[in-house]
Amino acid sequence: TVMVRIMTDNAANLPKHLLEQYGIGELCLTYTIDGQPADISAEFDGRSFYEAMRHGAVVQTSMVTPDAARREMEPHLKNGDDVVWCYTCNLGYDVGGGYATGE
Repeated sequence: TVMVRIMTDNAANLPKHLLEQYGIGELCLTYTIDGQPADISAEFDGRSFYEAMRHGAVVQTSMVTPDAARREMEPHLKNGDDVVWCYTCNLGYDVGGGYATGE
């Protein structure tokens, strides 16, 4: 039986209990606020993140690396399951990767 594995990134702001309840995998977009790296082992605090931006903090983000995505998805694909990637794009594209590269 083929299973469908749903994966997203931490900018989706889904609480850990929902990720666990529905078996949703999460990849972390890394970021810094005023040069201080965020603790990506902690639940993403979107409210604090966007509040810091509103108050003029220097925010830098990075997209999920291809290697990190491969490490998370490969075991499911090798098991014969399908992976649906739900990229929120706000944090990684609008603030970081895509916008910064002009894509």
